Amino acid sequence: MSELLIAILATFERYIKLDLKYKFQYVIDAIIIASNFIGFGIMGFFMEARGGVLPEGYTFEKFILVGTYLWTMLTKIYDDCTKVLSEEASRGALTLLIGSNITIPVILVGRALASTVKYGALASLFGIPTLYFIGALNLKASAIPLAILCFACSWIFIIGLSAVITAIILMFKRTGMLTISLMEALMFAIGFYFPIELLPPQLWPILGAIPFTIGLQIFRDLMILGEARQVVNGIYSSLQMGITKMVLGSIIFAAITFTIMNVISKLAQKWGTIEQY
Repeated sequence: MSELLIAILATFERYIKLDLKYKFQYVIDAIIIASNFIGFGIMGFFMEARGGVLPEGYTFEKFILVGTYLWTMLTKIYDDCTKVLSEEASRGALTLLIGSNITIPVILVGRALASTVKYGALASLFGIPTLYFIGALNLKASAIPLAILCFACSWIFIIGLSAVITAIILMFKRTGMLTISLMEALMFAIGFYFPIELLPPQLWPILGAIPFTIGLQIFRDLMILGEARQVVNGIYSSLQMGITKMVLGSIIFAAITFTIMNVISKLAQKWGTIEQY
């Protein structure tokens, strides 16, 4: 276990140093993240929620911009993780890493940790002042542990999703628009654009079981209201049940997806598909 942790930390340090070499990329990423807050802020300002679904204290502007803050960090991590194999291959370092007993799951986790630091800083640089300006930064000190738990469970879910895509890339090398399309579908599924309650009730059990859906909802409540609602239609009938579903769901999903990726990684090494890079 200690050797695995050392490998992950070494990989994390490697990606931090690599990221710092590409300063122009930081500028471009900052511009894109800023444009996300500007674009979604304008959309939220000129639109209103339908049917009084949002509770008192919410506006659609707050709803969409708090979602943008969390989503920006996690979707950028997903982008980096799904591209890491091709980037390492272009550097000629993939087979060297694997030959040094740095497994693909370790590469993925190390890349994710480095991306979390990078995009957490960039998203907060623009997100925190924006949320404060619109009155959506009402997080209480007592609620910080729950907010961190929501982020952690959503992070684990996203890394699990990245593991699935990485496994597919290992087998087929090219995935076309799969990675982008999956993120677009997820934005609807987790209630990024509008509350889950506005979707057909038949979909609630499925969408409400996604850890990211629960994490985003509770995170929004903590930021906007200062506390999590005890009941949210379509997502959970009690806060305790919602937290339990979120934690167990993210752990189970990540365990399954990383097991799949680990098995496929070994098969790819056996079949020589990794060497194709």
